[in-house]
Amino acid sequence: MDTVAALKLIGGLGLFLLGIHHLTEGLKSLAGDSLRRALQTLVSGRFSAVAFGALFTAAIQSSSATIFTVIGFVSAGLITFPQALGINIGATLGTTSTPWLVAIFGFRIRIALLALPILGIGALLWIVGRGRWRSLGAILAGFGLIFTGIDYLQNGMTGISWDLESFAGTGAAARWVLAAIGFVMTIVMQSSTAAAATTLVALDAGSLTFEQGCAMVVGQSVGTAAKAALAALGGGIAVRRTAFGHIIFSVVVGVLGILFLGPLVTAADWVGARLHNPDGVLALAAFSSIFKLAGIAAFYPWLDQFARFIERISGTGADTAVSRLEPIVAPETGRARGRLAGHDGGRAKYNRCAPATSRRRAGQVQPAGPSDPTDRPLPRVGLARRNRSERDGASSRPALPRVG
Repeated sequence: MDTVAALKLIGGLGLFLLGIHHLTEGLKSLAGDSLRRALQTLVSGRFSAVAFGALFTAAIQSSSATIFTVIGFVSAGLITFPQALGINIGATLGTTSTPWLVAIFGFRIRIALLALPILGIGALLWIVGRGRWRSLGAILAGFGLIFTGIDYLQNGMTGISWDLESFAGTGAAARWVLAAIGFVMTIVMQSSTAAAATTLVALDAGSLTFEQGCAMVVGQSVGTAAKAALAALGGGIAVRRTAFGHIIFSVVVGVLGILFLGPLVTAADWVGARLHNPDGVLALAAFSSIFKLAGIAAFYPWLDQFARFIERISGTGADTAVSRLEPIVAPETGRARGRLAGHDGGRAKYNRCAPATSRRRAGQVQPAGPSDPTDRPLPRVGLARRNRSERDGASSRPALPRVG
C-alpha cells in the first residue's frame, strides 16, 4: 500500500466528515426549528410519519439528528410512539439522498474545481455573518469540504488495491462477510454516509465489484443501529422503545437485504442502465434507495403491530413526569396533549383541595380521624386556637390576692 495514497485517503475522509458536520449544523440552524414545528404539526398517521421522516432527514442530511429529535419529542409526549417509529423508519430512506448527491456531483458532474471557491465563500460568511447568513455560510463550507474530501478520496484510492475476494471469498457466504465489513465501517466512521461515500469511491476506482459494494451498503445501513443502542443506555422508557424499534428494524431489513441481494442488485443495475451508468456509482446509489424502500414496504403494513411488540418487550419504566403524561393522548388525532393535560390535572387537584383550604382559613376544620388523613388542620391554625384558649382561660381565673 502506498503511504502517500493512504494519507490522502485518511485526509479526504476527514474532510468529508467535517463537511457533513458543517452541512448538517447549517441546515439545522437555518430550517431546523421550522422542520421541528412541522414534524409536530403534520405527523398524524403512518404514511405522514414515514414520509416526513424521509423528508426531514434529507433536509438536514443526518439520520442521527432525526432519531435524537424524535426521541426528545416522544419523551416529552409531543408525538406518540407509533408515530416516532414511522418517522425513524422513514429516516432510513432519507439517508439515501447523500449517496445520490455524491454520485451526481462528485463523479458525474465532478465539481471538485468549484469546491474550494465554495468553501472559501462559505467560511467567510460563517465568520462575519450573523443569523441566517452564518447558517448559509456553514452550508456552503460543508458543501465545499464534502467535495474537496471526495477529490482526495479519489486520488488516494487509486494507490490502494482492495483484494476483497481473497478475504471474503466468493458465493453466498461472502455477502455476509462484506456486510460485516460495511457494518464495521459505519461503527468506525460514526457515519453511514461517510461509509457509503468511501464505497462509491472504491467502486469508481475499480477496487471492488458492484455486487460487493451492494453487500457493503447493506451492512452500513445496519451499522446505524449502533448509535440508537448508545442512546438507549440509561434512557427512559420512551428512549428505550424508540431505540429498540430502530435496532430491530435495521437488523431485520439488513438480513432480508442479504437474503434477497440478487433481485435487489438486478433492479439497481437496471436503474443504472437507464441512467447510462450500469454497475457504476449511480447504480449503487439506486441500490441504496431500492434496498431501503423495500425494507419500509415490508414493515409498513405491520407498523402498528410492530409498535405493540416493541412496547411489550421493552417493559414499563418508572413513574416520571413524562410517563404520567403518556396516557393523555387524543385518540382522534393521535397527538399527545402534554401541556393541556398538566393544566387540567392541576386544576382538578385545585378543585379538590380548594374547599378544605377555605375551611382551614376560616378556622372551621376539625381534627381528622384516621380514615381521613388529608383534612388535618394546619399547624398555624392549631397554634392560634391554643393561644386564644389560653388567653380566654387566663381572663376567667380569679386573680390571686396581693401579698404585703
